Amino acid sequence: MGRLILAPESVCGGSLQVPEGPFLRGYWLLDTDTMLMKISHGFCDILGKGRMARLSFREFLAMVHPDDGVALRSLACTGPAAIPPALCDSVRIIRPDGRLMWIVLDGEVEFAADGTVAGVFGTAEIAEGPRQGREFEADCPEGTCAEREGFRTYFEYSPEALFVVSLKTTGDLVYQARNAAYAEISGLPVIAGLCGASAEAVPERISISLMRHYRECVELGVALTREEIIELGDGLRIWSMTLAPLPSRDGNVLGIVRDITEQRMLEASLRAARDAAESADHERSTLLAHASHVLRTPLNAVIGYSDMLMGGIMGPVGPGGVADAIAAINESGHQVLSLVEELIDLARLEEDASAALDEQSVDLDYILRDTWRTAAPAAAKRGTSLKVEIPPETPVLWADEWAVRRVVRVLLSNAVKFTQHGEIIMTAETSDEPSSSLSIVVRDTGVGIAADRLTTILERFTLLDPVKAHSAGGMGIGLRLATRLMDRHGGRLAIESEPGVGTTVRAIFPNERIGMPAFADADLANY
Repeated sequence: MGRLILAPESVCGGSLQVPEGPFLRGYWLLDTDTMLMKISHGFCDILGKGRMARLSFREFLAMVHPDDGVALRSLACTGPAAIPPALCDSVRIIRPDGRLMWIVLDGEVEFAADGTVAGVFGTAEIAEGPRQGREFEADCPEGTCAEREGFRTYFEYSPEALFVVSLKTTGDLVYQARNAAYAEISGLPVIAGLCGASAEAVPERISISLMRHYRECVELGVALTREEIIELGDGLRIWSMTLAPLPSRDGNVLGIVRDITEQRMLEASLRAARDAAESADHERSTLLAHASHVLRTPLNAVIGYSDMLMGGIMGPVGPGGVADAIAAINESGHQVLSLVEELIDLARLEEDASAALDEQSVDLDYILRDTWRTAAPAAAKRGTSLKVEIPPETPVLWADEWAVRRVVRVLLSNAVKFTQHGEIIMTAETSDEPSSSLSIVVRDTGVGIAADRLTTILERFTLLDPVKAHSAGGMGIGLRLATRLMDRHGGRLAIESEPGVGTTVRAIFPNERIGMPAFADADLANY
């Protein structure tokens, strides 16, 4: 095309005057200082934007198909001094109505009288030949163009740190684009507009980690997320990088970066605190177990000798209330021994929570009545009646018999401690709602439990009433022990209570523990 030399005042003011005629061609003038374009009516018609005298160059680039216009984009991505003396570019324009049209853009740099760059003057012409006026649905299906423009806008303004990289023939990774959010966390300047003409090498401190994930993403053709430690200006940071291949022949990959350094540091501190707490808990459990074993030996001696004295094995007991004193020693010894055994059992359970259960068929009627015989004397001393009511149709329970006995003993012992001149009933219940289950039920008319204590009463060393519990010989570990044993069976404890009325505690076993399993039946059939 021929050159048209314009004075500076013609560039900066007025409208661009061009010959009238059929508008298959338009004219444009780019001011490289303001990056504003003066455009002719013909160019307006080609763009489909209506008649306008000015258009920002950025807005014009937004109408250019993302895969086209490398030379054009160089005008926005390089300084005026680096603008080439001439350009010729064939691009697809995405019109506001969604149509795609090929046009040829020619331009030459214009200089002011003092030799500085004044602007770029050029023509825009609808491409002739097979591409003239054609909508390229194959290249850009309906809706895709709008999606591309939406992506371009999202990329630029997203609060997510986004970048686009590709691999050069030299084997180096280069940035095709970086948005403001990525620039902020990486310390690198923004590369806007997805401008391939300004591709910039990825710094080595980032490319070392990014390269292997880039290759994996391209080879697999799928999005992937990886974590890497990146060395930045403010020290080491932990990045979570999500890479996804873009539909491009150039091997472009979109990256999304999240700085998760603080999150990982918080997680590490929480893990350290948890490990310290678990270590301290383990040490406490070990100390309790050792102390309990040490205490049990002399307690057995106290109980054994008091039993012999009470039985007259060691000769007659003298007058003056000696017999009553020996009986009190014996009773207290049994009480302390029971607490020691609970401590040992709880320590063992919390030390090895995965230990196998000794599962077998359990006769609830026998266990409840046997436990009743043990607790009946203590209940009688408190003026409390103790009853066992087992329905004849109660099914067999498949469980660890020792554990079931321990749970029943804990529930009954608590009921006796906190019921005076009342009634305690032990029974078994089956339920079909919300699912089949078998429950051991201990119901008393004792002091009851306040509603705000029901959520904490199952915790270790939690006492219902510290004064009453200590006077009754409690340490707040029985319900915790029973809870852990029920957990091992896939069951749970359920407590209903009302102060001054009484408490009902249910040890609920799930449906799979009702009756004898098929494999057990098969084993018995072999005998």
